[in-house]
Amino acid sequence: MSLLNAQSGFHSNFTNEECSRDDEEAEEVYMAINCYGGVCGIAFSSPNGILKCVPDFQFNQEFTEVFTIILEVNPYLILGTEYTIGSLKDFTSTHGYYDSCLQRLHLIKLPYAPTFVDEGESAAYIMSILPKDSPQMIRAAGALLDYLAKRTSPVENFPFPSVGNVLDVQLYLRQELSNFKSPDYLNTCSSNLGSRLLSKWLRFPLQDMEELHRRQHAIEFLSKSANRSLHKTLISSTKRVGNIQRVLGKMHTSSASPNDWKILLQTLQSLKEILSVCYPHPELGTPFETPESVQSPQQVINSLLDKVAETIDMSSTSNHKRFIVRQGHHAWLDEWKQIYRCLPDILSRLAEHELNRLRGHVDACGLIYFPLVSSSS
Repeated sequence: MSLLNAQSGFHSNFTNEECSRDDEEAEEVYMAINCYGGVCGIAFSSPNGILKCVPDFQFNQEFTEVFTIILEVNPYLILGTEYTIGSLKDFTSTHGYYDSCLQRLHLIKLPYAPTFVDEGESAAYIMSILPKDSPQMIRAAGALLDYLAKRTSPVENFPFPSVGNVLDVQLYLRQELSNFKSPDYLNTCSSNLGSRLLSKWLRFPLQDMEELHRRQHAIEFLSKSANRSLHKTLISSTKRVGNIQRVLGKMHTSSASPNDWKILLQTLQSLKEILSVCYPHPELGTPFETPESVQSPQQVINSLLDKVAETIDMSSTSNHKRFIVRQGHHAWLDEWKQIYRCLPDILSRLAEHELNRLRGHVDACGLIYFPLVSSSS
């Protein structure tokens, strides 16, 4: 198995040191490609615990479809055999390799899957989700799971992108477009998320002329001197928008830090500012038209802000470096907090009482409390 850094072109052997290296960017995407007999299967990871699999598809001699997916996803690393990484041509894999990849897929535990008595039922449920007759996709997904297992990255979902709407870009044009990766060229966005989005747009050109004209009108509107203050306001608000997808993924696994909650609250406030600023200007986008029974985006954001503000004690969360629910929000939690606060005083008085009962030469006493919780009948 080999690794290819798809963003820099760096190629190296597969090592445990590379597998155990901590991510500098939570948005790094790892892709596995398996080609055999003119059929290709692709799987790639997502930082929020989602394993995306592209069902088997035919590719031409120029590998247009394969390169299109690589350019759209822009993976940080590509996994494959030496032959696949070198030329993306056919290669022969043994039946045992396929079985081992299939076994890795059987061992996946999805959070929304029902509870099964034995492993056979769980494996049958996993296979019912996967598309039929896609052995190359299964080989690619198995190789990727083997790599992710060394990085302790959970898999929590199975979306299946399809290959279609391919825009064939000639090689010399693709090489010219790669120049835009440099920060000295067009990609000078105010936020990291914006830079990544613009980089994706440059690698995968849009064919929707109506959408392109809409973006051009928005840029022309913000470029006018009369709208300079509006432009500065949008830039300031955009800089405070964080990666909500990553934060929600950490919240789902109960690993969110106080800073993640701060990013969530700050992002919601920034989105509220952006919506309120853009709403009076149709040049910046058509106002959202929602049915009466459905909340508008402004109402949803306001509701989320109120919910976060009334649930989380942000000052205590920042001071204690852990998640703290606001006092008065939940009676059961308030009762246990009161008991917890009184516990040191109760134990100190109990230790002093025990010390008085001991012999005179004992001048100190420590008390250890082991809670005894009886099972409910």
